[in-house]
Amino acid sequence: MNKLGIIAVFTLVIAGCGGGEGSPPPVESTAPQPPIVVKDPSGIWKGTIFYDGGGNATIKGLITTDGEGRLLTHTRYHAFAWDKSSQANWDSDGNWAFNLTVFTSGPGPVPEVTRGTFTGEVYERWSINGDFELDTKLPSFSDSGRISLSYQQYLYERPSSLSRLEGIWEDQWGGVVTINVDGSFFMQYENGCVFNGLIEVVDPQHNGYRLIMEGSFCGSAWNGTFQGLGFLDSGYTHITDGLFDVQMDNGKVTFYPLFERL
Repeated sequence: MNKLGIIAVFTLVIAGCGGGEGSPPPVESTAPQPPIVVKDPSGIWKGTIFYDGGGNATIKGLITTDGEGRLLTHTRYHAFAWDKSSQANWDSDGNWAFNLTVFTSGPGPVPEVTRGTFTGEVYERWSINGDFELDTKLPSFSDSGRISLSYQQYLYERPSSLSRLEGIWEDQWGGVVTINVDGSFFMQYENGCVFNGLIEVVDPQHNGYRLIMEGSFCGSAWNGTFQGLGFLDSGYTHITDGLFDVQMDNGKVTFYPLFERL
């Protein structure tokens, strides 16, 4: 074989090996990921909480369009609360997960508080169903369970305004509150505990209010700033807007007055 033939064969071998250069990196999959499905959980909700340790209770509350929520079980004295910074997230199936705080303040002498998580399914304007798990077990309370809620259209889908709240109200513990047309209010109890606060409308098209107040002369656990939500109801009074159902907390205790219009 002459020199030209040898050179030609050598050239073909090199070319077959990619010319001596490294092979291109594998192409990564660019298949689109399923989109995150964000649903609207807002509404007034009522349902049942089922404790893994046994038993159940009625639960009711308000969730706003921006994700803040308050749910309360009067029968078991437990309040579930979460705010707009609760690290809520959604997945491609529309499942809702967020961090929450749970308070108990029933007949026991010392209020308890713990943190936890909730994960569930939201069907807008219909139902919310999911599981909760707590970091710490509270007295007379399982550290896990399930919550099933139904949408209360007749309560939520009606307009709100501060003028609807104006007047004098009394709660189940004898506290009297005067609410002014600008949303400012003053509340006092016979033991000298007083609260000054402000109410604002969350959404004029729906029944929901946000509250903030400052407690004074109430003892160390009850002094300080409370924040929360409330909504108007008729309830046992059978009077339109005859009840103002409120749930607030200051990070240490929950406060859930049910105000009746005087």
